[in-house]
Formats: sequence, structure tokens, C-alpha cells
Amino acid sequence: MWQINKSFISRINKHFDSRGGKGNFTMLFDNFPHHIQTEILTLLGVSTEEEKPLIASYRKGYYCLLLTTHKLWWNNPNNNTLFVNLENIIETRTQIKYMNPKCDIFRLGIITKDDKQLEFQMEAGRPFSGVWNVILMIIGLRKE
Repeated sequence: MWQINKSFISRINKHFDSRGGKGNFTMLFDNFPHHIQTEILTLLGVSTEEEKPLIASYRKGYYCLLLTTHKLWWNNPNNNTLFVNLENIIETRTQIKYMNPKCDIFRLGIITKDDKQLEFQMEAGRPFSGVWNVILMIIGLRKE
């Protein structure tokens, strides 16, 4: 399974910061308070023994997204946990849907190798741009 090597983690973090960056609900995972980190990992069922959390977008009751060294995890509107292995993401959908003007939620789509079209919600604005650009970077890194 393809994964983000330790040597690329700082590059991913810098790319997130320079192409968008931190928001009220989106940031590098290690910058969340410990109790929020635990909430995110528990909600999504992620084991930090197998993969390292890198970037998260979490607003309780609205959305939860986590990028790790191996997968992209999120909760859909029905509160089901979904994930895709990073090696299977081949494209992003550039159409941005403004979901809820009261709480600034955008949806971003990804397309997988088996032609599944998936969408996830997250914080709008600069954080959205940062995550989107990191996913594009990961697609490029896989090709190297």
C-alpha cells in the first residue's frame, strides 16, 4: 500500500500552510487539543499505530475529515465513516459547492481508480484550499 513517507510529512504540512492553511476547524492534526484529537480518532475509528494523522477538519455535528499517511477518512451526512486509500485517489473535482452559508461548509469531490465519485464536507475558504492542494500534491507524489 502506498503511503506518505516520513520524509514527505513536513513537505505536506508546508504545502497545506502555503496553499491555504489553518482555519477555525481545520489545521494540522497535532495542533488540535488532545481531547479533540481523541474525539476525531474515535469517531472515525483510526488507529495511530498503523497510520499517522496529518491534517484534520472537524466541527462537531457538521463534519469530520482526517488525512493520514495512508488514507483520507471522513464522515458522510448520514454519519457513516468512509475512507479511501491515498493510492486510489486519481483526481479531484474542482466544482466547489457552497453547502451552508451559516456555517461555511464546502464539499470537495474525489475520483478513485475504480471510478467511484466521493464527496466530503469541510470548512470553507483557505482551509478548503489547503486540503484540496495537499490532495493534488499527493496525487503528484504517487506518480514520482
